Amino acid sequence: MSPKSLDPLSQRKNDSAAAESTSPVPRGVDATRVLEKAQATVEARKEAQAKQKRRAIFWVLVVSLVVFIFGATFIGYRQFVATERDQYRNDQQKQIIEKLDALSLTKDMNDEQKRDLASRVGAKYLAAQAVGVAPSVDVLADKNTLNFVAGANATPEKAEKAISQLIDGKLKLVQENGYFEAYVFYYWYGNSLIAWPSSYVIPNRGNRQAYEADRTKALEQAQKDMADLKAHAVQPAQVVARLQSDRMLSPYEDPNGSSLITPSLAASVILDDTTSTILKVIYDFGKVGYSEIKTRNYISVHDSSKTPVEAAHYFVLVDKFIKGEAVLREYEKKYAEYKAKGI
Repeated sequence: MSPKSLDPLSQRKNDSAAAESTSPVPRGVDATRVLEKAQATVEARKEAQAKQKRRAIFWVLVVSLVVFIFGATFIGYRQFVATERDQYRNDQQKQIIEKLDALSLTKDMNDEQKRDLASRVGAKYLAAQAVGVAPSVDVLADKNTLNFVAGANATPEKAEKAISQLIDGKLKLVQENGYFEAYVFYYWYGNSLIAWPSSYVIPNRGNRQAYEADRTKALEQAQKDMADLKAHAVQPAQVVARLQSDRMLSPYEDPNGSSLITPSLAASVILDDTTSTILKVIYDFGKVGYSEIKTRNYISVHDSSKTPVEAAHYFVLVDKFIKGEAVLREYEKKYAEYKAKGI
């Protein structure tokens, strides 16, 4: 029989058999399930890749957020520090201006000039204040020196020169004998025995008993004032002011003499025996505190014999005594710190 005469049904069977022999699915296996499983595997792989991509995006976002927060915090901190530094500098300048205003050094300056001066002398002034040698409104010599050097209608430049000279002068004293601020308190009682002219109306003139009574009263007042000062019940300047106005505790025709003294003030006056004695008491004492109550003599210009009369009790309160290289090193340290803070 010719091949062309084969039965078509047989041909289809043959084709089906050939197809089954070339199929990847083994005979007896459900092809649909295989395809579904393969598709599930592909989907699982895609999902894993998607998760991995989402995880990467998540961590990129987390890192970005952390970097942003850190950057914002750092910038905010720098701004905060800068604001704090500016506020600190402004506060310090304001303090300096107030001190210089009290010394009358800036009376002819406008606000801009005052800020300029505070900027020029800021670190030097504050370092000097830290070690105790800044210009003080309580020290008359400081005020006089500043206004003399700066002159009338002081400019920031002239005022800066005056302040620098005063501070440098005090630091030189610190390096040498020492810089001090001390109060001396006098309690006079010798008027009845001092040789005053006959035209003076002197109660109890020549009366020794009255002299001794006055002497006792003066000593009691000195003891009371010292106790009050030590108890901080009264300020030294208040005691000075009271004694200066108390004629019963003063020489008949002279001032009481109680005052705040400094080396510069002492150097500007004639060193009579009394001044030299006071300076010796201070330098021998060499520290902050109270001397013992001492006595001093008075020689009347009206007494031809120049006989000294024991005429007063006095004591010294050394309120400040600064000496030594350690002070200079501390000043230099403070100066560098204030400079570093932009003052």
